[in-house]
Amino acid sequence: MRSYLTFKNQIRKFEDVRETVRIVEKVAASNVHTLKGATDSLNRYAEEIKRTLSRLSVFYRPARHPLLAQSNGKHWRNTGGNKAVVVIGGERGMVGGLWHGLVDRYSGRAREYQYLIVIGSKVGRLLEEEKFTPDRAFASGHGVFLEKEADEAAKHIFSGFAKGVFSRLDVIFPKCISLVEQRPQLIPFLPFEFDILDEGSASSVGIPLFESSKRNIFDRLLEKYIAISLKRILLEAKLSEFSARTVMAEYAVEKTTKIIRKTKVDYSNARRITLTKKQLENFVAHRNRTL
Repeated sequence: MRSYLTFKNQIRKFEDVRETVRIVEKVAASNVHTLKGATDSLNRYAEEIKRTLSRLSVFYRPARHPLLAQSNGKHWRNTGGNKAVVVIGGERGMVGGLWHGLVDRYSGRAREYQYLIVIGSKVGRLLEEEKFTPDRAFASGHGVFLEKEADEAAKHIFSGFAKGVFSRLDVIFPKCISLVEQRPQLIPFLPFEFDILDEGSASSVGIPLFESSKRNIFDRLLEKYIAISLKRILLEAKLSEFSARTVMAEYAVEKTTKIIRKTKVDYSNARRITLTKKQLENFVAHRNRTL
C-alpha cells in the first residue's frame, strides 16, 4: 500500500489544479459579461458612422474606391481580383475544439484565397501544422480590449487594398451562439457596401458645412467604420473564446472533483485492505502460539 503521505500529496496537487481552474473560470465568466457590454456599445457607434456615411454619399460619390464595391445604381457592387481571408483565433488553450473548427472551415475553402492573414498564435500554429502558411500574422492579445491589435490589422488591410495586393477580403471567426455553443463562421468583409441616399434625402437634415474636402472626410469615416467593424468581429471572437473557456473550466472543475473523491475512496479501500490483512496475520500468529 502506498503511504498516507503519498495519497495526501496526490490529493493536494489535484486540489491545487481545481483551484487554478476555478480562477480561470471566474475570469472567463467576468470577461464574457464585459465583452457583451463592449460589443453592444460598439455596435451602436458603428451604426451611427454607417448612417453618416450614407448621408455623406449624397454629396460625395466616388466612382471607384479600393475599399468600396463598384457603384451600380443605389448600391455598391462587388468586383473580382485577388482574394484574401482573415482567420481570427486566440492566444490561449483550453478551447482547442474552437480553434480546430476555424482551421477546418478555412481548409475547406483554402483554394479560393491567394492571401492568408491570421490573428491569434494558437490558430496560426494549427494552420501551419496543416501546411497553410500565413502571409501575415498578428497577436490577438490576452485581454478584453484590443485597440492595438485591431489597429495593426486594420492598417495592414488598408495597405493591402491600396497597393492592390488583394481586392476582396473574407473573415473566418468563431461566432458566439450562446454560452455553450460557438460556431466557425465565414463572412464577406470587403469591399464594403452601404445604401446610397437620394439627393432629396438631404433636405430633411440640411446641407452640412465641410471643413476640409468631402473626399477626405468620406475616406476617414470609411476607414474608421471598417476598423470598428473589424474590432466588432475581434470582440465577437473573444466572446466565443471566453464563453467556451468558461464551459470547459467548469467541466474541468467537475472532473477534478471526481478524481479527488475517487483518490480518497481508493485510499480508504487500500487502508481497509491493509488493516484487514494485518488483523488476519495477527490472528493467525496468536492462534499458532496457543496451539
